[in-house]
Formats: sequence, structure tokens, C-alpha cells
Amino acid sequence: MRLNKPLQHLALILVLFYLFVFAFLPQSAFEGDMVFWKRWIGYIKDFGFTHIYLRGDVEYHPFFLYCLYIFYKIQGTFDLVLKNIYYIKLFPLIFDILGALLIYAFVKVKWENIFFPFFALLNVAYMYNTVHWGQVDSIHTCFAVASIAFLLKGRLEWGLMAFILALNMKLQAIIFFPIIGIIWLLQVFKMPKKAITSIGFALLLQLVIIAPFIYGKSFGGLIDTVTGASSVHPYLSMNAYNFWFLISPDALFGVPNFEPSNPAKIFDSSKVLFGWSCKKAGLVMFFIVSFIALLPLLRASLDLWKNKRDINLNFMQLCFLSCGLVSIIFFWFPTQMHERYLHPALLCFFMYAFLSKRWWLYILISFSYLMNMEAVLMIFKIHRCTTLVFDPRFLALLILFVLILGIIKAYKLSFLKEIKLE
Repeated sequence: MRLNKPLQHLALILVLFYLFVFAFLPQSAFEGDMVFWKRWIGYIKDFGFTHIYLRGDVEYHPFFLYCLYIFYKIQGTFDLVLKNIYYIKLFPLIFDILGALLIYAFVKVKWENIFFPFFALLNVAYMYNTVHWGQVDSIHTCFAVASIAFLLKGRLEWGLMAFILALNMKLQAIIFFPIIGIIWLLQVFKMPKKAITSIGFALLLQLVIIAPFIYGKSFGGLIDTVTGASSVHPYLSMNAYNFWFLISPDALFGVPNFEPSNPAKIFDSSKVLFGWSCKKAGLVMFFIVSFIALLPLLRASLDLWKNKRDINLNFMQLCFLSCGLVSIIFFWFPTQMHERYLHPALLCFFMYAFLSKRWWLYILISFSYLMNMEAVLMIFKIHRCTTLVFDPRFLALLILFVLILGIIKAYKLSFLKEIKLE
């Protein structure tokens, strides 16, 4: 099959972009993560891939362990793994590019829009997580947003399989389940047979992913990893500028020597209200605010179903806007949040921006995310500025401001009849 000229040029540009990043890949990274990557590859070498979950400190889900296994095989020896560990960044970089390309699920590749993906790829905030931090949040983000895109286009099998891959990368992708469920149910009424087969494909894919660990009798360790994820870092915040940065633990808990720049010193088991722990209070706030934020999408879906209308451009906008909002709510209210957990919001708001031609939410969340990441990794040293825009509590309020603006826009999309077919 021959590609058209714009698609050929786009493919060439992206290959050159990938090679450029490869050639100038920074060796900066969060060293704590790199220590884990090397240790887990060591387990693969010593005990075999199928037995890796027998080791008690493996915290990641299967998909990334497959990536580590492939990386080990490419390197050939463990000594080369230790020497070249920073090249592990090239795996999530693939998904950074694929995530930016998702815009073409809704816009055909033409000469005039051939550079659309670079509105994300040249965004320092979008690339920071992979290129400088060396983390892998772009992988589950790409799969989750791809799941939404496939479902909106009626590709139910691909949609649910993409979601399965997202969950097998990081369980955090579960926050998108209500949105994916709403879109899937809308499509069920139009293509019931396809909906049933999509579940079958998803379950089969899940079985294939976990089969090696069942064979290696380490499936129990995988279950322990999944169920124990919420107790690995039992603190108010893992340097995420969110709700807990705005609350004074001195006043709430009487904690001495509290440092506002490091609330991670405070355990989330501390009591905050009516005998609730901070962890429980954070989850309650997450569910309540998520329900409020998703009401417009639910209403719009019921309107489309009741009037037997097809999914349209405005509904697609609302879907990606809702994904971005849920990402922020997940980052802002629960405890134990890392700074990088805001990453999915960038790709979701990127998709919304291109479909709606409204860019402010994407710009503001990109700035907030970049400042939060830089404050921890300190690559550019800009966090040392003393101006207001670099203050953690200001950035936490800015993220809240984006959330409020986004919720208002979602209600306008739903209740001002913009969701109707044009």
C-alpha cells in the first residue's frame, strides 16, 4: 500500500525527529527511577522474565516489564544495560509521538496540517517527562487517549484493547473508565455484535499479557503489586502541587517543623475530618468532583441516545475535555500523587484544543505541569526564582483554576445545546 505524499513527508519528519532526540538524548533523569529499572532488569537476567513478580519490590505492571525485557535483549549484556540505561527513554518517546499523532484520527493528513503533532512534540512540558525525567507516563496516557479516539470512531475492538494495554501499563488509567464506558455504551446500540466481540478481544489480550506470569507461577506477585499500589507511598503528596499543598498540616494535625515545600513528610493516615484519614478524604473529594465534572458528558450522551443521533464533533470535544478534567481531579485531590501524574491532562487538552480551537486550557496546564516537574528535577534551575509564578501554592491554585474553567466549559457544551448536530 502506497502512502500519499503528505503522509510520506510526515513519516520522514517524525523519523528524523526521533533520530534527533536519540542523538542528543540528555543523560539527565530521576536517578531513583533508573535504579529501579536496572534492578528489575537484573531480576530478569538472574531469575527469568516469567518469575520477576516473585521479587517483592517490583512495583510496575506487566507492559513496562515487557519493555525492560526487550531493552535487555537489545543490549545483550547486563553491563551494557548499566552503561546505556538512559536509552530506556526511547521506549516512552515512541508513545509521545504516537500520542501526538492521535489528532489524525479526526483530521486527515494534508499538507496544511502536516505539522499538527509538533504542537505537542515541541511543547517542553509534554516532552520533559520522557526526555529529562526518564519516566514512562506517556505510555499509559497514549493508550488511554487512543482508546477514547478508537471508541469515538466506532472501532470498539481496538478501543477496548488499547484500554487494556493502558491498565497493564499503569492502573491509574482506571480513572478514564467512566468515560470509556459511556462512549462504549453509546456504540453498543448501533453495533451490538461488535460490542460483544470487543469484550472478547480485550479479555483475550489480557490473558496473553499475563500468561507468562501464570506459567512462571508469579501471578500472585502481580496481584500483590496491583492491589498494594496504594500503600507504596503513604504520604500526603509526592511533590504534586495540589490540594494538600494549600492545606496547613500545622493547623490540621499539629505537626511540628512542617516544611510547606515538602508535605510528603506527612503521612496520609493522619486524621483530618470526622475521623477520616487524609487518604479517605482525598478519595471522597475525587469521586464527588469527578461526578460533577462528568455530569455534562453523561447528559450529552443521554441526549444523543434518546434522540438517536450520531456522535458529532462537539461531543468529541466534550469527551477529551472530560478526560483532561478527570486527570486534573485525580492529580489535585487524592493523596500520594506524584508531580508527573498530571501528564495525561496535557494530551487530553491537546486533543480538545485542536478539535475546539480553544488553546488556553492546554497552555495553562502545560505551564503548571512544567513548573511542578522542574521544581523536583531542577534541570533548568528556573524553580529557584522567587517570583510568584514559581511558588508551589500559586501553581496549585493555577491548576485548580484550569479545573474550574474546564468544568464551566463542559457545562456550556452540554447545556447550551452546542452538543446538537449542526
